[in-house]
Parts: sequence; structure tokens; C-alpha cells
Amino acid sequence: SGEKLYIKVADLLPKFTFLGPSLDDALKLQNQHDELLRQIQNMPTPLEEFYRKIQEKIASNERPNPTLIEEMAASLNAVWHDIKQMLAERREIVVLNVAFFERLGEAYGKMSSLEVACNDTMIPIEIDAVREFLESFRDLRGDMLGAVAATLKAGQQMLDRLRVLSEIGTLDSRPNHIKLDAVQAIGQVESWLEDLSNRRNQLEQAWISRKTQLEQCLTLAILAKQLDEIEQCLTRVRSQTLSSFTLGDSAEQADNLLETYQNLKPEAALLRDKALKITKTTEELLTSGCFAGDEACAKAYSVLNACSEHLEEIDHRESLLGQSRNFFTRASAILKRLDQVELEVAGATMRPASSNDLPAHQKLLQDIRETIGEVLQMGYSLVDDVGRTK
Repeated sequence: SGEKLYIKVADLLPKFTFLGPSLDDALKLQNQHDELLRQIQNMPTPLEEFYRKIQEKIASNERPNPTLIEEMAASLNAVWHDIKQMLAERREIVVLNVAFFERLGEAYGKMSSLEVACNDTMIPIEIDAVREFLESFRDLRGDMLGAVAATLKAGQQMLDRLRVLSEIGTLDSRPNHIKLDAVQAIGQVESWLEDLSNRRNQLEQAWISRKTQLEQCLTLAILAKQLDEIEQCLTRVRSQTLSSFTLGDSAEQADNLLETYQNLKPEAALLRDKALKITKTTEELLTSGCFAGDEACAKAYSVLNACSEHLEEIDHRESLLGQSRNFFTRASAILKRLDQVELEVAGATMRPASSNDLPAHQKLLQDIRETIGEVLQMGYSLVDDVGRTK
């Protein structure tokens, strides 16, 4: 009949690579696109409409060329297939857009929870409480990193799809028809991912700072418990063995008491060494800027001083008991010597005094006096020292 049929394919609005800048906008685009697909499904296809018009012409006694009709139908069917394919590809982009912002929302939610924990100024005291708090804090970071990883994956999927479109550059015969739009969409996604990465990095620094504080808190709590245990041990030992002191009544008793204190010395030295190690660790925490380092150091110094005094007291009592043992040993020897002299004098035969015996007797008397004087001096010195001990 000479009548021509024209098919015009208009550009998609919004643009083929247009992305919603938020979850609400992305969902709106998805709903609009799904509604468009639903409407298209309920409409006659272009091929069906074409054959309907042909039937009308036949009914009006027109005789279209069958070959031409088949060629036009094939072309029309191919065009319609391309349109549906284009709409399907557009829906993929819209779905990726929605998925990205869903993951992004979850990531920012996890970040907000972690940020609240990082800004928390509460400091637990008990060891179990600190450990529980620290474990929960680490879990928050793990949840955040997992959500960020899922977001980055969704963003990368969207970038991969957009980059393919950018390389193709067109949806039809027009060169680079959508290249610029695809490049702009790629830049938009990269900007979203960069913002996410920047916030994650900032939050990571805050997390490290808070984690360090909590770890220091845990260390201080453990050290404080160890110091308490040392103090309790010191109190127990002092009440059981150092509450009173005696030099003994004999060399044997003094030796037994000396052995008792010698047995106490290794434990006292061990307590002192533990306190010294705790003090050094606390000093290191103070140097690193620990929030409660001054107070902890003061406590550690106090316990270390008590341990040192305890060890010094044992050393002093060992020295006194050693002197006491020597005193009793020498005093016993002198008493035995005096007893021997007394027996010798009592059993001596009375005979006229000789001038030769006088020097010998005088020397013996002088030696006994000097020895007794030395022992007495040891005794006075011991009594003086013990009078100054606890």
C-alpha cells in the first residue's frame, strides 16, 4: 500500500546508569522500574500490535507483501528483544544500587555502635568485668569490619558492572552514547566507597586508642590483685612469725630459731622480687601514658617497700640470732671453764705460797676477766639491739 511503519526507541529516563544517592532514592527507582516492567507485561507487544494492523489492512481488502511483512516482523521482534534486554540490564544496576545502600546502612550502623563504645569514658575495675568489656569491644569492631567488607563487595560489584558499560560506551549504534554517564556513575560510587573508607580509618584510630586504654585497665587490675595477694601474704607471715621475737635461752634454741628465719627468707625474697617486677611493669605503664599510672605506681612502691622491710627484718633477726648463738656458745664455754677452775682450786693441796705461782695465777685471772668481759659486751649489745626491734 506504500504505507510505512516507523519504530522509535526513546532514551531511558532516568539515565541508564543513573544511581540513587540514598537507600530511599534507590528503592524509589527500583519500584518505578518494576512498575514499568509490570505495565509492559500487561501491554500488547509491538509485534502483536504490528500483526493486528496487518490484519486490519487485510480486512480492508489491502494485500501487503508477505515477504516484506515477515522482514518487518523479524526486525520489529529483534528491536523489542533488545529493548527488553536493555530494561533487564537497567534493573540489574538498580538492584545493585539498592543492595549497596542496604549494606552501607548496616555498615554505618555498626560504625555508630562502635563509635559510642570508643567515646565511652567508663573504666571497669574488676578483672572479669574488664575482660568482658574488652571482648565485647573487640566483637563490635569485628561486626563493623564485616559490615564494611560486605559494603565494599557490593560497591565493587556495582563498579564492575558500570565499568563494563563504560568500556562498551553505548546501548545501540550511537558511539559512546552512555560512556560519559557511566564514567560519572563510576566516580559517584568511588566517592561513596572513599567516604566509607575514610570513616572506617578514623574509627580504627579511635578503636585502637580505647582498646589500649582497656588493655591498660586490665593490666592494672591484674597487677592490683597480685599486689593484694602479696600484702595478704605479708600480713599472714608477720602475724604468725614476726609478731614477737626472742633470742632464745641457749645456743641450741637460738640455732633452731635461726633456722626458722632462714626458712622464711626464700619466700620473703620471692615476694620482694614479685613486687619489684610489678613495680617495673607499672612504671612502664606510667611512661606509656596510662590513665591511672600515678596511683598504681604509688601502690606498687608501697607494697615493694613493705616487702623490702620484711626481708630486711628477717635478715636483721638472723643476724641477732647468730650473735645470740655465739653468745650462748661462748658463755657456756666460759662457765665450763670457771667450773673447771673451781674444781681445780677446791682439789688443790694446800702448800706454802710460792712466788713463782703468782704470775701464772694472775694471768689466768686476767684471761678469765677479759673473756667474761667480751661475752658480757656481746650480751649487752644484743639486749640493746633487741630493745630497738619490733
